[in-house]
Amino acid sequence: EMKQRLEKFGILDSKINTFHSFAKEILEDNFLESGLGKSTKIFKKTSQLVWCIKNTDKFNFNPDYLDIGNNQVRIFTAILEAISSFKEEMITPDELSKYININLQKFSKDDQENIEVKKQLKFFHRLKEFNKVYREYEKYREDKNLIDFDDMVTKAIKLLEKDPVILQNYLDKFRYVLIDEFQDNNYSQLKLVKILGKGGNVTVVGDDDQCIMRFQGAYFGIFKDFQTTYPNYK
Repeated sequence: EMKQRLEKFGILDSKINTFHSFAKEILEDNFLESGLGKSTKIFKKTSQLVWCIKNTDKFNFNPDYLDIGNNQVRIFTAILEAISSFKEEMITPDELSKYININLQKFSKDDQENIEVKKQLKFFHRLKEFNKVYREYEKYREDKNLIDFDDMVTKAIKLLEKDPVILQNYLDKFRYVLIDEFQDNNYSQLKLVKILGKGGNVTVVGDDDQCIMRFQGAYFGIFKDFQTTYPNYK
């Protein structure tokens, strides 16, 4: 729709993409560096769910903290949504594991009799069970050369951060960046904007009151973050 509107004004040389399709192009155009090419398959939501159910026993859940029972579909759907959220925030299983362990070690045996402490301990133990799935999910995806929608953006970010030559090519090519529906972007998408908008020629269009994607991980403080990143914005 945006492309058609621009064409009416005679603007034919702009590149218009969703974040995911643009990031996928970056990875495919630089497949030697990214390791991801046309042969890389997308790990779709339905396939993710089937994989979780097939590997239930392999996760070796502690039933005191996560009892799957007859609720496999509901629980694994929630777990997959959580995995997506962590990946959007660019938090790896290793980073999550460190966070869990630090918090579990905070409490002494005496503290554990406190009701509030018990609630916190239960939360972190459940997070530990969740991380079993997250870790195996990432291992399986890498082994099978699969990519999910969240990977497209985060892997593009890592590639641009790692390779200054590739980054400079994109900075030269895209001197002006415009993002529509800015309020619906998540943390990793904003990070990609910051990388491509190093020259400061960034325009964002959005309204925080119209955010409809918050339940899918839209970054709550995105406008404030933008104002801090570009203090001389107009």
